Amino acid sequence: MAHNTGFKTVKMLFLVCALMSVILCSYRGSATADKACDTRDGASLVAEQFVKNDETFRFDGMSDTLSLRVEHAGMLSDVVKPQFSAMTMKIAMPLAPSEYTFKAKFDCRHSGYGDRTGKYLAQVITPHEAEITVAGCQVKSAIMDGRWDMLRETSV
Repeated sequence: MAHNTGFKTVKMLFLVCALMSVILCSYRGSATADKACDTRDGASLVAEQFVKNDETFRFDGMSDTLSLRVEHAGMLSDVVKPQFSAMTMKIAMPLAPSEYTFKAKFDCRHSGYGDRTGKYLAQVITPHEAEITVAGCQVKSAIMDGRWDMLRETSV
């Protein structure tokens, strides 16, 4: 009977450890996913998805021509600056959300902006350049060619 009690204890301990492992992994995954776009790479993905979902790009954008590069990083939260003291090493990270400005370039098969369904279109490859600012995991501004507001889908 002592052997059976020991087996139940080990079984219960195993189940508790497995449950704690699932809980901790779930918590860690949700905590990091929320702030993943506060890094340069994460903000870059936000900007790229924004361009791909924009009406101009969806209408006739040429996906193989899309390029994105960072132009400005307001708060470099993805740069870690170690500070040394006699006893400990601290990692100094900015507390404010990061802000990044990207330059997106792509070509369209026709001239114009937005959804141009039903409009007369010149069939000419048209290069576009957009300046997109991402802060706090959201696109704050997006201006294409200095004349088209991509957030409002109107002329500037």
